[in-house]
Amino acid sequence: MRCKSPTATRESGVPASVWRYYLLMNRPETNDSEFTWDNFVALANAELLNNLGNFVNRILKFAIAKFDGTVPDPKDGAFDGSQPYEFATEDSEFVSDVNKLLATYNDQLSHQKIRGGLQTLLAVTGRGNQFIQDNRLDNTLLEQNPKRCAEVVLVALNLIYVVAALTHPYICL
Repeated sequence: MRCKSPTATRESGVPASVWRYYLLMNRPETNDSEFTWDNFVALANAELLNNLGNFVNRILKFAIAKFDGTVPDPKDGAFDGSQPYEFATEDSEFVSDVNKLLATYNDQLSHQKIRGGLQTLLAVTGRGNQFIQDNRLDNTLLEQNPKRCAEVVLVALNLIYVVAALTHPYICL
């Protein structure tokens, strides 16, 4: 759902999770905050929809359409999760970046830096979007290098699982 600036009515039609996100991002931790509809709409669209929503939607749609909704295993068909996955060498920088962001996220939440944790969560999905772009995930990759395509989808789907865990403290309040 793309947010639009509502008229001056009491009922905005905006889901509670979007309100929760905005209020957590703008809560006064170190300084005062001010509500404006323009800022609300910009944050909801640019950060939630274009960053987090785009990442999750893009990978899930691709996995459903191209891998029949299964988690692909680049080695032999379907990844069952019974053994740890050995990441491809070209993915080591990505995995390292995400692990650093996860350490930052954990540190922020352990020090009650709610806004910082949420910003780091968005940095994780931003890094996921960059990973998809860097690997040019599309039909051409699937046709020309199906093994690499399966690796990218597997890694991205696992990142969605991580993102779900990271969002839990915020969305399930």
